[in-house]
Amino acid sequence: MLPLKWWQRPYFKLLNPIECAGHHVPVGFISDGATVPRILWPIFPPIGRYLKATLVHDYYLMRGFERRQCDIWFRECLEELSISPWRVTAMFYAVRGYGVIKLAIFKK
Repeated sequence: MLPLKWWQRPYFKLLNPIECAGHHVPVGFISDGATVPRILWPIFPPIGRYLKATLVHDYYLMRGFERRQCDIWFRECLEELSISPWRVTAMFYAVRGYGVIKLAIFKK
C-alpha cells in the first residue's frame, strides 16, 4: 500500500504482473481497487476476488481504450474468475452506469 493521509482512499502498486481473460497488466501499475461507495463495501469491497478484473479495467481505461470495450473485458474477467452470475451482472451494470454518469458530468 502506498503512503496516504487518513482521509484518502488507499492505493496499491502491482508487484507482479497479472493476466486475466487474455489481458495483461504490468508490474508497477497503481490502482485504488474498485470504485465502490463505502456503504456498499460489505457487499462489494474495493478489493476482493474480483481485483484482477478491476485492475484490467482500470489499466486499459488509463491507456486510452474505449470505456465500452474496457467494461466488456471487465465482465469477461469476472466470469473467468468464477464470480457468481448475479454479482457479475450487478458489477457490470454498475461500471457501465458509473461511466455514463462520469461522462455526462465531467465530459471525459
